[in-house]
Amino acid sequence: MRLRRGVWVLVAWMVLVAPAGAQAVRVTLVDGKSGELIPSGLVGLIAVDGQRVTRGLTNLRGVIVLTAPPGRYTVRGDRIGYIGAVSGVITLRRGDTTTLRLRMPSELVVLPEVVVREGPMGCATDGLARPELEVLWREARKALESTVLTREQGASELLVVGVERTRTPDGRLMREREVSRRVTRGRPYHALSPAVLAERGFTTYDGVGVVFFAPDVDLLLSDSFIGTHCFGLVERKGRVGLSFSPVPAGEQTDIRGVMWVDRATRALAEVTFEYVRAPSPYDRTPASGFVRFGPSPGQGWIVTEWIISTPQVGLVEDRFADSRTSGEQRVLSILQRGGTAEPLSAKGLSAVGVVEGTVFDSLTMRPLVGVLVGLAGSDANDRTDSAGHYHLTLGVLGPVSLRFSHPRLTLLGLLPVIDTALVGPTLALDYATPSASVWLTRQCGEAIAEDAKRGVLVLRVLDTAGGPVVGATVSVTWTRFKPIRAGARVVLNSRGTSMDGETNGDGGVILCGVSVGATLTVRIADVPAGDPIIVEASNPVHIVDLLRPSN
Repeated sequence: MRLRRGVWVLVAWMVLVAPAGAQAVRVTLVDGKSGELIPSGLVGLIAVDGQRVTRGLTNLRGVIVLTAPPGRYTVRGDRIGYIGAVSGVITLRRGDTTTLRLRMPSELVVLPEVVVREGPMGCATDGLARPELEVLWREARKALESTVLTREQGASELLVVGVERTRTPDGRLMREREVSRRVTRGRPYHALSPAVLAERGFTTYDGVGVVFFAPDVDLLLSDSFIGTHCFGLVERKGRVGLSFSPVPAGEQTDIRGVMWVDRATRALAEVTFEYVRAPSPYDRTPASGFVRFGPSPGQGWIVTEWIISTPQVGLVEDRFADSRTSGEQRVLSILQRGGTAEPLSAKGLSAVGVVEGTVFDSLTMRPLVGVLVGLAGSDANDRTDSAGHYHLTLGVLGPVSLRFSHPRLTLLGLLPVIDTALVGPTLALDYATPSASVWLTRQCGEAIAEDAKRGVLVLRVLDTAGGPVVGATVSVTWTRFKPIRAGARVVLNSRGTSMDGETNGDGGVILCGVSVGATLTVRIADVPAGDPIIVEASNPVHIVDLLRPSN
């Protein structure tokens, strides 16, 4: 206990004392009416030209120390839900520390009323210039900036738990499981930078399906987001919302939604959104999501929960008495991926070491997303993000055994376990699957691995809830062409070839010897006849997921 207390005191001293030789201002925020100290207050140092030089959050005693070059400044203080305050001009002289006690108004911010008009409300294309929009944006921005500062100052060590749920189209829960558990002082979920999202959009293709990216606070605060969206006001019980929609120009996937501010607390409670201009089939059945916010006990503001919901679409066929069939694309289930974040102190836990690295799929030459990396004998685990990166925070030093789990690895017969030791604060540990030639030799033998015209088709059959279908018979057919000399001419002789297999306990089947470059026709035996699944086997190793609709 004495050691932990000493560490805490040292950290507090480092935050509150300016570096030697630097000039700084030590700001204390107090309530102008009660005189109480204000923790988690936003404090900015503003140059005389109006530019904000630096900013920070006050600690539990309402204090923040800000450093800046010598010069003349004003200090602005803000707190969520209340009117802000600006000091008079102060002068920072080289090497000096100036002390300022800023009294904050006790008046609550008045949120705009939403006037009900006939028809939909307009979407302002002049950014946030309208006064009612600017008031609401200012309150939402306070929470967003507090979230960024909480992360940057490392004020909250978070226990992040990833979850995955499957629901029926009408919202009933079918399946729920925890997919990761980790500790971080950084972002609770992986998000692309605003610049990348502006250039590439909110979706990508990972070789298996469409991957959706959630917006984070950095995006919502960015000039690129504000400059490419129009804004309006909406309302629902107890909340007023700042709606946003992408401007008509552009082809990349974007988001529209609402930043919901609670009328009682004036705090940003939630951002709801849905994806627009998404690739098929999500252009007709949009994916959606939410990000929720809340105060961190003691100091700061954090993301508390986030979810992306994607419809799982499949072909549903109707059979008629005269043997005709009719099929249409329908939503079979809703897959939800996301998580929750909670301050680690609320669990009475602490961390001493980190294991992190990247998982790489050598067969597709891409990072492998969604790999569950776990520590044997512990509940510490994490799932790799879109860059294949994982991060585990451990409570002990010494020997560790890491297990890597993913449907792709199981399908390929790979169950990697790496035994090592954590002897310092950080251990970098990467894992890569075997190359295509090595895996082909192991799985199908040297004859196929060395034959450039033959490869392997790896199939996984899933039900509408995303679970494996065991014991399904899968047939694959293709046409092989062989040149034959007929007198002075050379003609192509065609011959149909077929191959069957049965899915194992993981819903997978591996078919060795298919023709590389051929067009493969895949059918599931117990599914009524309809449009077959066409696979272009352009690579020696081709991996495909099949969704079997309900009969």
